[in-house]
Amino acid sequence: MSFVAESVTNDMMCKTEGVSGDPSGLRKRTRSAVQAEISEAAQRLFLLHGYEATTIEDVAVEAGISPRSVYRYFPAKDDLLIGRFSDASAKVIEVLRSRPAAEHPWVSLRAAFTPLVEHADAQPDTEAARRIHRTIFNSPALMGRYLQHMHLAELAAWDVLNARRRSPRTRVGDADDDGLALLAVIAAAFGSLIAAQHVWSTQTGDTPVADLLDQAMTAVKHAELRP
Repeated sequence: MSFVAESVTNDMMCKTEGVSGDPSGLRKRTRSAVQAEISEAAQRLFLLHGYEATTIEDVAVEAGISPRSVYRYFPAKDDLLIGRFSDASAKVIEVLRSRPAAEHPWVSLRAAFTPLVEHADAQPDTEAARRIHRTIFNSPALMGRYLQHMHLAELAAWDVLNARRRSPRTRVGDADDDGLALLAVIAAAFGSLIAAQHVWSTQTGDTPVADLLDQAMTAVKHAELRP
């Protein structure tokens, strides 16, 4: 993704097996399992032929189901790449809720990002994962959806961290000076994650995304900008 690419890079050239066009066969699977199979089939095609050149019909053939079934799980083509951000965001918030209440928000946010960057760094085919990220960063439509998911995650993070405060506010619009500062800190942390992902996806070296995230968050924390 990476938490976007997920397990597609494990076997990007293999056809998805065991997905039947028979509706009764689809009903036997859990919704999440079917979504994962369709998403992996789509990402294989995106890597082979490019995002723009791949159609929903192509994805349906690759997954062994009908186009209507693809649309049932993914209303739009960009959902095939961006849809998993909802799951990734949920993981961030889950970890954030588990952090000590007295912990500094910046430290908590870095810890919340850990499962995401570790997953990215564990991909067996790093270049394939990077190509998926580049596809998103290079497409205005996909990038817009990506940033929308990030913004929703930021607001969810604000709810969690705001609840720790002695005088929490009920919503972002009611935030006092401290609440505004908290939202700015959260936005900076998520901005650091985006910056790390961008550099990771375009770099010629092999610096892990976790290290890039640490560098970005340290730079923001100490405002380490060279003239």
